[in-house]
Amino acid sequence: IAKRLGIDQKTIHNHLGKMPVLANLLNTDLSQGFTVAQVAQKHGWTDSMVWSLALEGKGAILIDDYLRILNKTGWQHIHIIQAPMSAQRFSAIVVSAMQKKRSLLFIFCCIFLFQQL
Repeated sequence: IAKRLGIDQKTIHNHLGKMPVLANLLNTDLSQGFTVAQVAQKHGWTDSMVWSLALEGKGAILIDDYLRILNKTGWQHIHIIQAPMSAQRFSAIVVSAMQKKRSLLFIFCCIFLFQQL
């Protein structure tokens, strides 16, 4: 990452150690009623990064939720591409449990293309 960004590796290492503290600062602002846009502007983050932090641990987030959030921040999706992925990512135990429940199990990757409004 450091080489790609043209930054010394120690610099990145030093900043990564501060990440939990930064997340706490943003969460504090969000819990005090500041909007995502206000928190993003205050801390120099993008709206989508703050939304990701705000939604962390809130349970399942559906594609529609992401699209609605991004639409509110000035982005419109123009394409959604779904690509199936290998089922080899599942352990034999998980596959066996799903077979017993007669449940369908699959993984796919979504690629979203957006344009700014």
